[in-house]
Amino acid sequence: MSQPGAADTFCEECNQHYRLGRARAGQSLKCRRCGHALRHVPRQPLQAPLALAIAALSLFPLIFCFSFLGISQGGNTTAIEFWQTTSGLTEGYYYLVATLLVLGLMLFPLIDLVIIAYLYGQLALGHKPEHAKPLLLVHHQLRMWLMVDVFLIGVLVALVKITAYADIQFGLSFWAFCLFVCLYLATLTSVDRHYLYQQCLGPLQTVNPAPNQPLWPCSHCHQLNLEPGRCRRCQASLQQRKAGGLERPLAFLLAAVVLYIPANVHPIMTTSTLGVAEPSTILGGVVLLWQLEDYPIALVIFIASVFVPIAKMIAIAWLCWTVYRRQPHSPQEMTRMYRITEFIGRWSMIDVFVVALLAALIQIQGLANVTPGPAAVSFAAVVVLTMLAAASFDPRLIWDHCADASHG
Repeated sequence: MSQPGAADTFCEECNQHYRLGRARAGQSLKCRRCGHALRHVPRQPLQAPLALAIAALSLFPLIFCFSFLGISQGGNTTAIEFWQTTSGLTEGYYYLVATLLVLGLMLFPLIDLVIIAYLYGQLALGHKPEHAKPLLLVHHQLRMWLMVDVFLIGVLVALVKITAYADIQFGLSFWAFCLFVCLYLATLTSVDRHYLYQQCLGPLQTVNPAPNQPLWPCSHCHQLNLEPGRCRRCQASLQQRKAGGLERPLAFLLAAVVLYIPANVHPIMTTSTLGVAEPSTILGGVVLLWQLEDYPIALVIFIASVFVPIAKMIAIAWLCWTVYRRQPHSPQEMTRMYRITEFIGRWSMIDVFVVALLAALIQIQGLANVTPGPAAVSFAAVVVLTMLAAASFDPRLIWDHCADASHG
């Protein structure tokens, strides 16, 4: 823990306290203790996010208005619109996976963009946005569940797999979706959370704690508080550390490990050609792609669906074990591992998106069709559970125990 003194904010990864001064446009502020990015000041903190959000919102309806993708094989043509990308899952009664796709690809991005456009639009008009506190909270919570960029990579992987067997037709909605993803990612990059909270809720308030007085950090607006309960700035519930300690990430991790077994044993999809069904597991699909000399795609699927989930589970288990045992490892290295684990969490969904797209697109009656397998549900659950495990792990525990060890 840092020494008491005048401060108004903290590093969310190591709990180092700071009093942030003015920062120049284009400047990045990093924690001098763990290297975490405290703030990046964009050159256009108001105009850029508003313009990009409006542009992305204007493209969003076009994604649903035209054909998304089509394939042609032996005179048979199949085309789907964007909203039909989950049709193969719903027809196979995999409603939970279909719901995850609808939320991450359609509903959550739309909600997030509307919130960004509304908040920045009100600020551009010189008004204080109404209901800013709950809207900022929703915007903060949605970010880990946004999957549009992962889906786009999944589409490209699926198309490479199809190219050898059929001709691909790109609809207008496909190009609209590609441009939408670029604009949406640019919008998220241009949003300065510190600026947004400051304009909507006022500046951070400096606190002067007494010696050895505990402070209550707000994980949403990064305000330091002298009293427990609710944040004096955004009214969010305060906790000195994330609820659940090590028990919650370990519970999510254990569930993910259990489900990872059926995710690899059962087929993730079944391909039927001229009435002959060929079930395929995750690892079996990688082997088949390698045998067909599709080495780049085989590597992408192997890394995203085999290596990354195992690496995430091992990393989370090691972090929890090290914190529990108070092992004398470098806190900088442990924090770096936590960042990598949290960042790569969503990307394992690539294989699920590939299966969803193939199941929707390859439905040529009497010739070929693809249906999702039970492993799709198990694997999607593994991805979600490992994301929750990483999100519920508090990296400040690493530094707490290091400080305790140094004083012991």
